[in-house]
Order: sequence, then C-alpha cells, then structure tokens
Amino acid sequence: MNSGSTPRNRTINHTSLMDDYKAKLVTPQQAVGFVRSDDTLFAGGGVNIPKAFCNALGARASELKNVTILQGFAMGLYDHMKPEAKESFIIETMFVGPVERICMEWGVGTYKPHSFSDLGNVALKAGPRVVAFSATPPDKDGYVNKSCFGSFLLKKSAWKRPR
Repeated sequence: MNSGSTPRNRTINHTSLMDDYKAKLVTPQQAVGFVRSDDTLFAGGGVNIPKAFCNALGARASELKNVTILQGFAMGLYDHMKPEAKESFIIETMFVGPVERICMEWGVGTYKPHSFSDLGNVALKAGPRVVAFSATPPDKDGYVNKSCFGSFLLKKSAWKRPR
C-alpha cells in the first residue's frame, strides 16, 4: 500500500469470487480462438508473456494471416515467433532481447522504438483487439499478481473501445 493510500473497506465473498473466476477460465486453445486474421494482439513482456497461450497460438499459424503481436523481451522462442509462421504472425517489440533479435534476423520481428512513458498512448494507437498476459489466480481479496512486467500492461481504455 502506498503511504498516501487510504485502506478500502472491502468485503468480498471469496467463495463467490472463486466461483466467478473458475467460470471464466478457458483452455489456451479456447483463448486463441478469439484471435482472427488481421488482428493486433498485446501479449505483454518477459515473464508476463503467456507461454501456454503463445504455444496454442503458434499451432493456429496455418489458419491465421497478418496477426501483429505486441510483445517484448520474450523468455522463450514460441512457435508463433519461428520463420515458418512469418506469413501468419509479425512481432512488434519496443524492448529487444536475444529472442527478438533472432526474430528480426528471421524477418518475423520488427523493432518499434517507444519511450516507456509513452506506452499507454502507443497502446491506444495500436488498438489491440486481443490482450493476453499471465497472472496468478486471485487471492482471498480478489487481487492478482501480474508479475514484474505487469506495469507494462495496457490500460483498459486501450482494449475496451468499440471497433
């Protein structure tokens, strides 16, 4: 809690919260079903990139075309990042790590320089239709941990606007 924060009086029915959470869970294969050709997808950065989602997305390469994936500093090489998927996916990154360098050499990735302080505006301009990131299950108060890269997640206004 920040020193200037006032604690909130929150009363949460944990059983109801967990029932709601479980009702919204989908498999990675179901989640990537929301991705369509010509989409823009925000997939976070570093340890926040959802591994199971990205592996399932790569398995759909033959079904999808021209999907732009905004991500950075990947901790692994997922199938959607491989050269054989370059007709389906293009990685746009503002944070180049070793894996992104490989993707750029393969022609699967591009570097889009941005200031971290301008990331919110960049996200609004990109207008991703799909947002995927890793988080823990909710704790007893309904909070989730979005990892050390969670602060780079898009604001709701970037992905909740009508299209």
